[in-house]
Amino acid sequence: MSDHGEGGRRTEAHPDEDQPPISLTPRWTVVVVDDDPDVLDVVKSALVATTAWRVLVAPSAAAARTILAAVEADVLLVDEHMPGEGGTELVASLYETRALGRTTAILLTAGRRGAPPRSVAGVIDKPFDPLTLATRIAVMVAERKTKRG
Repeated sequence: MSDHGEGGRRTEAHPDEDQPPISLTPRWTVVVVDDDPDVLDVVKSALVATTAWRVLVAPSAAAARTILAAVEADVLLVDEHMPGEGGTELVASLYETRALGRTTAILLTAGRRGAPPRSVAGVIDKPFDPLTLATRIAVMVAERKTKRG
């Protein structure tokens, strides 16, 4: 079952027939961090087109820190490999200082080896399908919230 909410945006998705629907309508704030402006554009366009989420973009870890200091983000979607401070280091630092709070961190990567750090809810490999990106994020957030209790 899928209905359409505000602006015809999809409000439910079925990632798996055996699972309950995942809502794509919460008024989440998502911070996307990537040093590639094309990736930032694709991610922002995909999320804005398929959700009611507020999407903020940052071209570096330093810019992400500035945004995260000013807004309460629900999701941090961060490139694992960036010049200077990469996504893994950024998330680890925010996690250790408790600056992440209830923000769910997800890595974007073009080649991860090994298991992701405990501080992230999951990994989305590049290239990714822009049409399913929001659902993948929502599933990871739901799974993380279930684990947190």
